[in-house]
Formats: sequence, C-alpha cells, structure tokens
Amino acid sequence: MRDLPLLGDLVSAVSGPKQQHIAADAGPDRRHLGQGPLYGWADMDEIGSPDDPVYTDEQGKYEYTNLTEEMVRMEDFTRALYIGETNLTEWYFPVRIVVDINAASKPYAPQYGLNTYFQEAYKQVPTLLLMAKGGGLSFPMAEEPDRLLTIVDLEGQSHLDPRFATVNMPTLHHNEVAGSVLDFLFHHSAQ
Repeated sequence: MRDLPLLGDLVSAVSGPKQQHIAADAGPDRRHLGQGPLYGWADMDEIGSPDDPVYTDEQGKYEYTNLTEEMVRMEDFTRALYIGETNLTEWYFPVRIVVDINAASKPYAPQYGLNTYFQEAYKQVPTLLLMAKGGGLSFPMAEEPDRLLTIVDLEGQSHLDPRFATVNMPTLHHNEVAGSVLDFLFHHSAQ
C-alpha cells in the first residue's frame, strides 16, 4: 500500500515510514494452522544496549527497531490505556488545544462560538511545544516572531512518546521531556 499514490502517504503518516513487521504466517498450510512464527512484545530495555542498539530478526535481515526510537516502557503505556478518570482514550486529547487556539485567532471564530476579546493574545502566553520528530507526521508552524513560544525537537520520538517516555532509565534513554518541562516552568514561574 505504501507504493500507491496518496494512499502510501496516508499509511506512512499513520504507521510510520518503516516497514511494519506483523505476524501474517499462521502456519505452513491450512492443515497446520498455528505452526507459524510466534511473536511477543519486547520492552524497551530488552531491544538493545548502548553498545548494540539495533533490534533485528534472528538472521539480522530485518531491523525491527533500535534503541534511539524506543523510550516507553510497555507497562507504563498499557497502564495509561485504562487507569485514571482521564485515560488515554479520552476525547479531549492534546491536539484539541492546538485546534482551539488556532481557530480562536481566526476571523470566523465568533461564528462558531469562539468569542475572544483579544484574538492575538495567545501570542503573549508562554507556550512550550514538544515536537516529536518521528512517525511520519509533522505540523508546520507559522512564523510568529512576537509569540512567546519555546519549541523542543524530540528526535526519535513519535506520537505519544513525549507523554510516556521513561525517566528512570538514563543509561538507555535520556528523557528530554521532563527536563524541558521543568526548565520552562521554573523560568516562567518567576515572571
């Protein structure tokens, strides 16, 4: 599907630019179903080490992932799917904030109930934007030199990694998110 015009871009945006390795071999034939390969999860601390960061198949033919792209513990992620009053699947996800801010600054905003007295006021609110650079999606940012915006590019991270990246495994992964958030808060809390 990645080779089809337009559809290939959509597939890459949703699943990332790399080939996905999904078990599709249920067995050698219909009479021997269930005898194909057995796949399991490999947690971030099982896929490699700083000396050997690449995680491949047994023959070394396919690279599944590498240590620079894996920073979320499976236990932390699965916990976030179901624990808490506002779990991962809540409807008001962080993208909603960006959509609302953008829409509120447009001339058509009052037609849709977004009544703001100062449409350009969002530029004066200190904002931290953690940009996950992996995964195939990117959002162009308009040039706004008068906006109080701090952007931190998170190389190797994609989609939900900034929210769930581990902070207690510094030998495997240095978490830029926690430090960036704390620096931002300390800098702006004094103002």
